[in-house]
Amino acid sequence: LITASYVAEGDDILYGYGAGYFAAIPEGAQVLVQLDGSKELLEGFLPADGEHFDDFLDDSIQAISYQGKGADNANLNVVLFANTLTNKVHQRDEFNFISNTAFSSLLGDICTGTADSGDNANALAAAKYTDVNTGDWFAEAVGSATAKDLLQGNGKGAFLPLSTTDRSALATVLYRLAGSPEAESANFSDVADNAWYADAVNWAASAGVVQGNNGAFYPTNALTREQAVVMFYNYAASLDLDVSGKADLSAYTDAADVSGYAADAMAWAVEAGLVTGTGKGDTLSPKATATRAELAALILRAADLFAAAEA
Repeated sequence: LITASYVAEGDDILYGYGAGYFAAIPEGAQVLVQLDGSKELLEGFLPADGEHFDDFLDDSIQAISYQGKGADNANLNVVLFANTLTNKVHQRDEFNFISNTAFSSLLGDICTGTADSGDNANALAAAKYTDVNTGDWFAEAVGSATAKDLLQGNGKGAFLPLSTTDRSALATVLYRLAGSPEAESANFSDVADNAWYADAVNWAASAGVVQGNNGAFYPTNALTREQAVVMFYNYAASLDLDVSGKADLSAYTDAADVSGYAADAMAWAVEAGLVTGTGKGDTLSPKATATRAELAALILRAADLFAAAEA
């Protein structure tokens, strides 16, 4: 985002007035502009016998942003330049860096905890993902899950809300919700040690949140609604929360379709308000696969439920 205009214009040339540079930067600072030591100067002049001539040309840092503590414990959020940076036509680059950094900092604040619910969550989801609009029923849930770092997009600007999700995805969500604790390998035959979800699945198995079948976990199998409910139910139990509440499911026309292993979990989820009916509200659709939007909604309700129970 900081250098978006440069990328868009294919511009890799900066003109500077002065030969200053940052010899050191504070921990946590982000480098915005840095000279490319592999290229020669194009024009202008620089005294070759200067004390720090070589240091200046050797990938020297020209601009940084920093957010953190300063002198006297002051809170800082600044962009600093070693020299006046400009392009050849007009002096606009510093403005681009400053304005883009300000916007990036604001978005960063939203992403790290100020968009847990409501309009801010809707705005975050719409700003971050090309396929989520503020008016979508799942926008708040997607924004909230993103703010809590429980769900993310596909790395290309999309969230894919209507795509199905899999068993490893929910294991990862609950793992993050638990604080990403360490756990020994569960030795599932289909979970490689280097799989991106391996730590999450191993923890989920050790905490009793998931169980395998014949030594396998089936991490990439589509997640059904009843499987999701069972995992949330087991997670709540692992926190020693009260899961004794059970709703009467007879009002749902497909209650008989709920698997035996998921019956208690589904009754608890309905009683707790974690699950609402599908369609006209009179079905549970336990065997239906859960979309990423539905998973986000479940996460939002579950996080509120768990927080309230632990308060």
